[in-house]
This record gives sequence, C-alpha cells and structure tokens, in this order.
Amino acid sequence: MDPRVLLAQLRSLLARAPNFAAVRGLPMEHTVWLAQAHALISRWDQLEAMSFKTASDFLMGGLNREMNIAGVFGTLHRAVADLELKVPETTDQAFGPGAVYDFFKALGEVLSSAKTSLLIVDPYLDAQIFDSYLSRAPAGVAVRLLIAKASPT
Repeated sequence: MDPRVLLAQLRSLLARAPNFAAVRGLPMEHTVWLAQAHALISRWDQLEAMSFKTASDFLMGGLNREMNIAGVFGTLHRAVADLELKVPETTDQAFGPGAVYDFFKALGEVLSSAKTSLLIVDPYLDAQIFDSYLSRAPAGVAVRLLIAKASPT
C-alpha cells in the first residue's frame, strides 16, 4: 500500500475513533473500528500489528483495559508519526494564468530542497531556467527537463 494512502487512512481512522473508556464490553462499532485499524497497522509493520492485536483482543477484560486502550492508540500514533517522517510533504502545485512569480518562487524552493533527482515538465521553459533557477539545485542532483522543443540558445 502506498505510504501516503496509508497515512491518510490512519489519520481518518484516528479522527473517528470511538470512546472506549465510556463503554463496558465491546460494541460492534468498536469491533469494526479495531478490525479496520488492525488491517492498516498490519500494512505498516507486522510486529506492531501483533502487539496491536493482543491489546485489542484484551479490551474486554476489566483489569488491564486502560493499558490495552493505551496500547491500541499508542500503536496508531506511532504509525502516523513514522509515516509522516517517511512520506515527503506534498509539493504538487498548480499555477493559474499570470502567476509567473508564484511559479518561479515555488520552483526555486523545490530545486533547493532536492536530494537526488528532479523532473521538470513544462512546455514553455526556455534558457532562463538554467541561469536563474537550476543553479539552486544542490551539487549531484540529476535534473531532467521535459519541454515542447529545445530553445536554440
């Protein structure tokens, strides 16, 4: 599963988390939520999924109920935190007509933050890209341009 999709689904799951402390037993809606959470956690980390399953299986018991609730939510928050570190922030942007300044400002930020490679797709780029912007790319970053046709200069 794509890490971005997994992260979004985990965040959504946490946003609609039932209140386990407010009920005794395990109502069906709580059981369904736990099953969905386990399915997502197992796609993130198999070892964590085993401990998650153990904690969720023992939510019925009264003795360690609070500890098991903490285990369930701790695992979910660890998964979100880990995926947030692994998934780069979205850099997808669209610029409307006349937003030339905004485009080149964003392009400069993306270029300077590149780690390994860049692919720039723009049919209107010209030689100015080399002088004004590609110099911002760190040394060793591979840059590929996809343009309509090469500029004579």
